[in-house]
Amino acid sequence: AAGAKGIVVEVFGRGNVPPAIVEAVQEARAKDVAVVYTTRTRGGRVEVDQESRKVGVIGGEDLDGLKARMLLVAALGAGATSATIQGWIDRLAGGSRP
Repeated sequence: AAGAKGIVVEVFGRGNVPPAIVEAVQEARAKDVAVVYTTRTRGGRVEVDQESRKVGVIGGEDLDGLKARMLLVAALGAGATSATIQGWIDRLAGGSRP
């Protein structure tokens, strides 16, 4: 969306993303839009692939979409960077990110 500062993408399974979404995410990251991947499933952790990590996608760990959106709104309102947001999520998840 034009003017967006952050996007939460609810991905399939442990982090499967359709190619069209990957392309849109890369375009958003090129515009410095924060992007968080969360899972659509009832439980489990999102694995963000290396290609997505390289462009700065934030792994939502085991946060559901609603919680990730709330965290993203607060973080962006506080002026946090993508790296800072990832750090906050890692702490919430117990620092268990690979």
